[in-house]
Amino acid sequence: MSVQLINEILRDFERYTGDGKPNEPVGHPLPIGDPRSGTHDPAKYRLRELLLSILQSMGDPQALQDILDQLAQKADLANAVKYFGSRAGAESAGQAALPASYGTIMTGEGGVVALRGAAVEDDDPLFATAPFWGVLIRIPVAEFVAQQIGLIHLENVEGTPDAITASMSPVLGAIQADTIFGFSPIGTNSAPDPTVTVNGVTVTLKDPDGSALPVGVLDNSEYYIWRVNTALEARLLSRPIGFNEWIEAINAVPSFEAVAGGETVADINLLQNELIEDGPPQERGSVDDLSLVASATSAGSGNIAISTPLTGEHVTDVLKIFAPVADTLFVRSWTSPDAINFTRHAEQAIEVAAGYGEYPVAISVPSGGYVGAQSSGGAIGINASGTAFSFYAGQGDAGFTDSNGTGSNSYTFTITLKSRRLKAGAAANTTFLTSVWMLGLMGQSNAVGAPATTPVTTRQRYGAIGFDNKGTLLAPLTVAGTSTVNNSEWPGMGLAHALRDSIMFAGGTSPTNVTEGMIIGHSAKGGTPIAQLGPGSAEYNGALEQITAAGNYCISIGATLNYLGSGWIQGENDIVAATPEETYEAALINIAESHDADARAALSALGFDAGRKYPLFVVQTTSGLPYAPTAEAAWAIPKAQLDASDQSPLVQVACPMYMAPFVQYNHVDGWGSRLLGAYIARAAYFWRTFDVAYSPLRAVDWWTEGNDILIAYSRDGLVLDALWQVPQQAQEGFTVYDDLGSEVPIVSVTASGNEVRLTLGTAPAPDWRWTYGEKAATGLLPYGGGAGNLRDSAGDYRSFDGVPLHNAALMQGGVV
Repeated sequence: MSVQLINEILRDFERYTGDGKPNEPVGHPLPIGDPRSGTHDPAKYRLRELLLSILQSMGDPQALQDILDQLAQKADLANAVKYFGSRAGAESAGQAALPASYGTIMTGEGGVVALRGAAVEDDDPLFATAPFWGVLIRIPVAEFVAQQIGLIHLENVEGTPDAITASMSPVLGAIQADTIFGFSPIGTNSAPDPTVTVNGVTVTLKDPDGSALPVGVLDNSEYYIWRVNTALEARLLSRPIGFNEWIEAINAVPSFEAVAGGETVADINLLQNELIEDGPPQERGSVDDLSLVASATSAGSGNIAISTPLTGEHVTDVLKIFAPVADTLFVRSWTSPDAINFTRHAEQAIEVAAGYGEYPVAISVPSGGYVGAQSSGGAIGINASGTAFSFYAGQGDAGFTDSNGTGSNSYTFTITLKSRRLKAGAAANTTFLTSVWMLGLMGQSNAVGAPATTPVTTRQRYGAIGFDNKGTLLAPLTVAGTSTVNNSEWPGMGLAHALRDSIMFAGGTSPTNVTEGMIIGHSAKGGTPIAQLGPGSAEYNGALEQITAAGNYCISIGATLNYLGSGWIQGENDIVAATPEETYEAALINIAESHDADARAALSALGFDAGRKYPLFVVQTTSGLPYAPTAEAAWAIPKAQLDASDQSPLVQVACPMYMAPFVQYNHVDGWGSRLLGAYIARAAYFWRTFDVAYSPLRAVDWWTEGNDILIAYSRDGLVLDALWQVPQQAQEGFTVYDDLGSEVPIVSVTASGNEVRLTLGTAPAPDWRWTYGEKAATGLLPYGGGAGNLRDSAGDYRSFDGVPLHNAALMQGGVV
């Protein structure tokens, strides 16, 4: 209530004086100074409001209740639920600040938003008494956004081009009418109406008008969006959309701001003016537009065909070939000042299968340069001095021969090119705005690819390329291309696959060819202690040489190299040798710090940005019990790895080893190799995106309450699960010892929120200790190392190769 309100209601006149205005009241202006017809007669309801305001100001209870009654009839404000940025923030606010009348509150907890209710007490309550504020539901952030937007990205796209299989998070429900989803197919459909089966539900892919989708429409280098109707037919909503079209669409939205980087429209326009855009694909292969020439076979060179000089800059797109046998084929480009002396500009190795096939390939071809292909049978078609052999112009599928017409039709092929041309009004720029992600891998046999490991990745996925172990030549990232010694699966394929999924999961574009793709390093040696893998060793130097080779490749295609760091899977030999914990910890930190400095030097020498840190992403070695000389030796190395991560930000533990399937007591199998690669990729991508070390599931605090030991973990949503990757373990993998080293029986193990409660038969005393994963696992043979059943719930909305990507608890312990 205010004096102004009292004066307004109890004033004497409608107007205090006649002001001569012609329209107040209408048609009857008051003479100046004559207030008679302006007398104010307040309505009774206004007087009641005034008296009620006076009573409320005096503190009258009934009058104050009238205020509450009126407010109760008002609609809630949008987003009026009380929100806290973390669980700890809500808890620290105190129970008194969270009355039951709130009904619900929300807390941000890592990757989820938790909706909490005052009366809920059975799921991670904030308080022990009412109001409890336990969890009603956890909403994964990415899924929540996906549901609002309506577009669901399909994961694990497999199967065949005509019968595709894929998965989506169960949080999003199932494919049904009006579902909108998107994915990149695995190849070109050879039949009309291909199908896609998502989590067991099969839909037929159709043209936008509902007619049959023609043969050859799907392209694995593109991304397609579909809408499902009531007949479970998915009609194409959008043709493949290029980056520049997205930029133009963004610019058309008034006052748009790019959320990820905070760029405004003006910033995006500036960026757009610097772009080189893809021109339409230009088919070349006939004598008129890509003349084929053959080298003299008598000189011992391999089968080769190269083009006439190209006008303008190009990048290769697709190799279409019929090969009589499976072979390694090199697509190469050259420069030549005189059409006699040739200098190789760029190359990419392609593993071609017998028969017809189409393969993504991306190398740059400079203006005035040449492009062609050559089998692995010999030299590049020019002699040692750089002089070309004699030429013969071939035509299309007729193949090519030597100059005497005596050669055989070994290969017929077409190389599809995309022209590089400047966008109208853009400044001169000779490169695409593209980047290549690179992640290295070092360590022992599980990094090399164990000889007993069955190959899983038999075809190149997403255009990913990589190195053979300690090699410097890039090849398709398959077992055949990058594991020539052991012919076994190694974690690099899982690294690339999961890194691509991480980019897609965060809303990035699908890197379906090598100009927007992945390079995976590979430099390791089985049966080798850490002391022999450090700076100066062939394996350490090999990792640096692969960074340089990848950088030179990126320069050749006009791309930026985004190096992330290196995975580290090692420790078995040091367990056998009983390397002291302190020695291993110091050696691991030294390798990490040296690798960071040397990687930045290598990148700087190539002209790439090297202002970031490049850590080692470590898999904790938990398999040591069957081959360790003592139980202490098996425990020392995983503890040293965890301690090193506490001492240096350049050592980041990604996951333990025990949740991966094993083929031998010390070697993971092919699927396990891919799974470890996925966990390394997730940690690396998190570091690259947020510049913060990824937090594995580890204990961060512990204390006693009566007969209980409580252990707080780094992640919420803890579950004791015997149905995920690890069968039931005794006491869920936990053990308690008294101060004399005798084992203490555990009555029960429970998990809630981010805490584990170990209930004992007696109160724990000082110097008692707890461990997790210390005892040999049961039910996991041939694996016999430590394990347990504790995990978080991260895999509820993220999976890989059909395995939910939960974080398994690290092998750890502590003194109470």
